[in-house]
This record gives sequence, C-alpha cells and structure tokens, in this order.
Amino acid sequence: MLDVIQVELEKLRESDFFTNVIQGPLWKQKMTHFDENDFVLPLALFGDDFEANNALGPHSGKLGAIYGSVACLPRNVALCWKIFFSSYCMSLMTG
Repeated sequence: MLDVIQVELEKLRESDFFTNVIQGPLWKQKMTHFDENDFVLPLALFGDDFEANNALGPHSGKLGAIYGSVACLPRNVALCWKIFFSSYCMSLMTG
C-alpha cells in the first residue's frame, strides 16, 4: 500500500492540474520543515458529536467521534478508505 501511495504522490507532484491539497502553496510551505527524503502524508482529523440515547430523555448523553482522512490516497483506494474512524470520546459540548 505504501508503494501505491508513493506512486500517487509522484503523479500529483507532476500534474499540471490542481486536484489535491499537496499541490497547493500551503502544503509546499509545510514541507519546507521536512527533509527531502522524509515521507509525509496529509492527514486531516475532524470530529462530530452525537447523542447515543434518547435525545429528548433525561439520560441522553453526547459522545464525540473522531475521524481521519488521508488526502493523497489513490482514487480506487479512496473509494473505500477516504474517511476512517479513529475513536470515540466523551463530548465536552453540552449545549
């Protein structure tokens, strides 16, 4: 899988079209902090709260789910693994 991702990264670097975050100026600026031989992937983490119990009942509690996404997966892999579940946590948001 690592070889497939490396091939995709090279294709994206050589492309004339802007189709991925690694082709943009922000990613290029971030990469100045790493050595040329370092292997760095763009990982985006995001989360969302949901209520696991009866939302109208007195015992409803909020949980948070944390998800991740690797922005440079090849298209055929991204269809299945574009977003992956990372963990659950107790939500601090009560409002």
